[in-house]
Amino acid sequence: MILLGRTHLALVAAVALAILSAAPSSSIKLHELHKSNVFSPTGRRSLNFGAVHARQRSYTHAETLHSDHAGAALQQSHHHVSAIPTHLKDPTHIALYLAELESAHREMLQQGPDGSRKLRVLPESYTDDISDISRIFVKQSINGIDVDDASLQLLVGTDGQVISYSSTLYNGPNPAFAGVGPASRDDGDALYKRDQLVFGAGDEGAHQQVTLTGSKVAAGDPRYAALYFMAHATPNTMLAITLQSATASPAALEVAASPIRLSPAQERDDEPFNTAEQAGSLQSVPGTTGAVDARRVWSQDGEGGLRLAWRLNVPMDWPDHSNFYQATVDIETGDILNVHDWNKDYSGGQHDLAANWAEVHSRPAKHQAVEDAATQPAEVEKISRPSDIGTPQYRVLAWPANDPTEANRTTVAGWADSIASPFGWHSVGNKTYDYTRGNNVWASAFGTTMSPPSNRSLSAYGKLVHGDLSFIFPFDWRKADKAHEDLAPEAYANASVTNLFYHVSAYHDLFHRYGFTAQSGNFEEYQEPGKGKGGDAILAFAQSAAGINNADFTTPPDGQPGRMRMYKWKTVANATQRDGDFEAGVVLHEATHGLSIRLTGPPSDSSCLGWGEASGMGEGLGDIIATIVRRRSPTRDIYPMGSWVSHNKNGIRRYPYSTNLTLSPETYSSLNGMWEPHSIGEVWAAVLYQVEEGLRGAHGWHPDLFPPVPDSPKEKWDEFYLTEKEIISNMPSSAKGKRASRQPVPRHGNTLFIQILLDALKTQPCRPSFLTARDAFLSAEKALTGGRDTCLIWERFAQRGLGTKAKNIGSTPWGGGIRTNSFEVPDLCNSTLNALA
Repeated sequence: MILLGRTHLALVAAVALAILSAAPSSSIKLHELHKSNVFSPTGRRSLNFGAVHARQRSYTHAETLHSDHAGAALQQSHHHVSAIPTHLKDPTHIALYLAELESAHREMLQQGPDGSRKLRVLPESYTDDISDISRIFVKQSINGIDVDDASLQLLVGTDGQVISYSSTLYNGPNPAFAGVGPASRDDGDALYKRDQLVFGAGDEGAHQQVTLTGSKVAAGDPRYAALYFMAHATPNTMLAITLQSATASPAALEVAASPIRLSPAQERDDEPFNTAEQAGSLQSVPGTTGAVDARRVWSQDGEGGLRLAWRLNVPMDWPDHSNFYQATVDIETGDILNVHDWNKDYSGGQHDLAANWAEVHSRPAKHQAVEDAATQPAEVEKISRPSDIGTPQYRVLAWPANDPTEANRTTVAGWADSIASPFGWHSVGNKTYDYTRGNNVWASAFGTTMSPPSNRSLSAYGKLVHGDLSFIFPFDWRKADKAHEDLAPEAYANASVTNLFYHVSAYHDLFHRYGFTAQSGNFEEYQEPGKGKGGDAILAFAQSAAGINNADFTTPPDGQPGRMRMYKWKTVANATQRDGDFEAGVVLHEATHGLSIRLTGPPSDSSCLGWGEASGMGEGLGDIIATIVRRRSPTRDIYPMGSWVSHNKNGIRRYPYSTNLTLSPETYSSLNGMWEPHSIGEVWAAVLYQVEEGLRGAHGWHPDLFPPVPDSPKEKWDEFYLTEKEIISNMPSSAKGKRASRQPVPRHGNTLFIQILLDALKTQPCRPSFLTARDAFLSAEKALTGGRDTCLIWERFAQRGLGTKAKNIGSTPWGGGIRTNSFEVPDLCNSTLNALA
């Protein structure tokens, strides 16, 4: 990890100012600076931070009252649940009742104008078609303006009982309509930013803080707020310095803002910005690559107050430096209150690859597929009936193989789950495509942007062979050209695109069967009406030209396409370039960013794994999913990440994943002093791996993670799932033969873990901590099985320090605090575990 310290920034600033002062005033224009590469940093920077809510409260029906981390807040939540009137049966009514208690709604209405304080159920609330669990989301507004980070999430089981709820609703006094929150904090208390570079490692320099505060020039105009934000967010140092200078005085600020255009609707007097609906967009904000959406909101400051702010969605999708920010900027002070980047990297670990980046890009490019495409006429989109493509054939490196050193490619025939993808992988509605495009993903080569490929020839086209659409292409990654140089990956781009299409499509189908469905916000172009938003199939780019030695996934809110970019890798001089599309662990990690972000909190909110421990857990979830899917036997224990692409058998994390605490020693307290999300994620993945091993040891391992399909014989279903009779007979007596979910229970430990994990993501609060995520996992298990494995799971969490007395004192927006390990389990479990020993 390389941070821009104060001394370095001062030096760069001095040089840049000298350049600016020496140049004629007409030679450097503010809105052209973003095109300059001067002082462009090496690698991608990502800003992620926000306030810690003192009022954040969560409840689960699992026995976690003895857990010390929540104390009085948890007891208050139990009190609220016990106060729910018995006549309330509708989950939405229960959610609104709890929201009124959490927000002191009725009391506060008496302090302000009638109707000034409102609660509403979000339209993405749903009752799951399989589990019959209702998931309800409530949003809060005051004086017609949304409280941006105030919400309630409720899960209600089939029996009408509350499984869990979490709340960040504001319950303080009503602010005046035109008022603002408390004055800007002192610099010493302000939030900070830090640079996240490719393969950033360790926590060096984490103590260096750069405050993100504006000047005292009012940011009431959304253009000003956008300029304040860009002054801190742009990777272009000259632009940053110019903007920081411009925001220092009202006159300079207005000059800088004058080229920014408001959408036509916002220029009308009858459509002010102070509305709970979308406020409009700003065009030509310097340093951006598209319109900046702006909405006026209230933002909780973490100190019990509200601050009036602009919430901005800021696209900065440059070819070699991509960010999609969601940020709030204080209207009075220009302070950046919170910020989250929708774009998440694969990188992390101890390697510094900047030199290799330069070495690779100094070599002549061999984009033969691009050159061929340039000489061909534009392709006409080919649409056919589903029957015209027969049974598609894909030559791929199939699961569970991780990379070409573990297995050869095989031909996979028509591999689509009839429940998850009932019309196959190449159909969207009534259209069928003969290239790597379908309802779940559109895969192509070399792309970088959030737009679909402009040239469809960069997708891989199938050929009809004996009536079946065939995607069989050469993969000559070890061969050399006539000059005896290793073939560039571009030479086998069609094979890469096909492999990526297979992996993303299979990922969609697998996790659809465990609950990542249209209802819960998955990525599909066409969805049944009333089941999610649709229009958001993943744009997957093989061998993306956006970078090297990395991969990334961008997750906008539900209804907007996700984007996956796989890169080429060159980590060792004079070694073969390797294509990330052919390391399954890398692809699985990236796809899991989309899954974990959409399942945590409402699908319309992409910030719930935005910063602190939550951001790190998003990285860890990618690693643990990759580890489970790649497992080839029940006994292998050690799994590295990125070992093939990096030419390093130990991979790119600090430790290969292992349940042996000597080989992988990280525990909860290892987080002390950690700041970088991938480092935090390694700890969370190690914790979850410990839990998965416990379930696998108790219930066995199944080599096929895919559940049976409807036309499978009953024996297949009984082999994969427990019967209801078996579920009831295995429940503890406290369950009284009942469970809150109708979801089928996988019989084996590895498949059971996946089901509990996805249920836990739906259960955990927005911006979870390790402790609240642990409780969500326990709650999800109880809802699914009635609590059969509660004590086993407690034991496994405790092995990594997340026992009943684990705590974090002094939590901070960037994941700080002092964590204390606990290896204790609940008293009830001591006797149970002794009996099982």
